[in-house]
Amino acid sequence: MNGIAPGRLESRQIHERLHPTPASREACIAAHIPAGRFGAADEGAAVICFLASAPARCVAGVTLPVDGGTVRRSFCGGRAASAG
Repeated sequence: MNGIAPGRLESRQIHERLHPTPASREACIAAHIPAGRFGAADEGAAVICFLASAPARCVAGVTLPVDGGTVRRSFCGGRAASAG
């Protein structure tokens, strides 16, 4: 059994309810998302397609975060870790 753990995705809910102004969206991204943007639904869908594909037939028991680095940042005390 595999799964994905999506982070904040571009959606009507983000724009209308959670972060209704550009300033609130920018503040959330700056504070929480090292990738510098909310994710797109097709990015999560691509990970699901990969997990359902033949190349992933040996991938088992994982949950892949699709969150722009949000989980990684939380493990680094609120700072984005350097890539590499």
